[in-house]
Amino acid sequence: MLSPQDLSRHGRSLIEAGLEALTTGEHGQDLLDELVRTIKWTLNQMSTQGAFEAAAVLSRRIADTLDASVGPHRAATLIARSYLGRALLSCGQFSAAHQTLEETLAGQTALVGADDLETLLTRSFALRARAHFVSQTDVIVQYEEFEADTQRTLGPDDRITLAARNTLALTLRHAGLITKALPLHESVLADRERVLGPTHPDTIRSRANLAMGYLAARRGPAAVELLRRTVADAEERLGERHPETMAYRNNLGQTLRDHGDHGEAIRMLERVLKDREEVLGPDHFDIFPTRIGLASGYIHDGRNDEAYALVTRALALEATGEEPPTATTLGRTYTALNVMYATGRRRQAKRGLRRLHHDTKAVLGSDAELARTIRARVRVHPLLVTVNRWNLASLRIDPRAAQTSAFAVGALFSTLLAGWITGQALLIRIGLLGIGLHLALGLAAVVRVLLSGRSRRRSR
Repeated sequence: MLSPQDLSRHGRSLIEAGLEALTTGEHGQDLLDELVRTIKWTLNQMSTQGAFEAAAVLSRRIADTLDASVGPHRAATLIARSYLGRALLSCGQFSAAHQTLEETLAGQTALVGADDLETLLTRSFALRARAHFVSQTDVIVQYEEFEADTQRTLGPDDRITLAARNTLALTLRHAGLITKALPLHESVLADRERVLGPTHPDTIRSRANLAMGYLAARRGPAAVELLRRTVADAEERLGERHPETMAYRNNLGQTLRDHGDHGEAIRMLERVLKDREEVLGPDHFDIFPTRIGLASGYIHDGRNDEAYALVTRALALEATGEEPPTATTLGRTYTALNVMYATGRRRQAKRGLRRLHHDTKAVLGSDAELARTIRARVRVHPLLVTVNRWNLASLRIDPRAAQTSAFAVGALFSTLLAGWITGQALLIRIGLLGIGLHLALGLAAVVRVLLSGRSRRRSR
């Protein structure tokens, strides 16, 4: 029995033969139809196996050959372009994927209509690419429209409809709308189990998404239990080193780390990092979160130098990438710089945050939530250092007063940070006023302690 890899190789050889026939002048519709069926089957197999870069190279060659042989506006050429966009998206080349998919979607809509199956498939991937460049509110609206269109055109149990509902749930969760996202995640999982079976790759994907929804809803034990099942199912169905299996194992490791099981989390993330570097290559887009997650685990174990090395490696690769910055890459960089700050390299992290704030304003605008968050982080930092130094000084003089003030400082800084992020002037005023009052009361307490000590020395 042939392995999936052997089948893919056989499919590629059939594609090469079909393309060769096209270049020699054979343009019959039967040849094109058979070639398109082989292209779709082979590229889907390669995607299932995680061979995204090879799929991108092959689909580009197919699209260019069809463009030259039968023309850019034929259905076969547009299908090949759609697969090229999907492969680029899986490789993390978001700008190229976005442009390719949007152009293909426009061509397919004009040629075969908006309700055609291939048009709907392209539209689903175009929305995924678009999510990296537009606001979450716009993405949610567009996914709601797409989900309604697939329900009307294909029915509620079609795989494309279920995928649209799944991605809508993901988008709602990423926007922080947990109460809306969680029921949708649960219903999609139930429907996929009923329609596709409990171990279908789509069902496993829904189970992983529901686990991350539980995590966002602060249901940690339920998330860990579901992620363990997801990893076990993926290992059996897809293989231990399949890209999706490694992604699920990465999510489980990070969840374990966040819930206190640092030993197992570090071992798991070290395995994921090793496997991803060997399977995907050391510079692959998906390795970034594994490096940052493992660095956070190292920090908890006091291994700051190892953590710093992982963070600098991740940031260096992000900076040298050919892709222009997107909301996704800017958010990842912000997370990495916060981890760098925790390693003790505060000045370097602060310089990075200032540069990131400039880039975020240029790409997303100054009113974007990420831009406001970074601005607040940069503003709060010097004030926090000042108050921490004051608390350390006062701790030597009046330990009880200093310990009491630490609780107040935490609440006040949370208020101030929330005000700067949301732009609410009232919260900013409360935070600044409270911190100023805290410093004034602390100074008065220290002066009182010093004066009482001086009076006691005089009475002796």
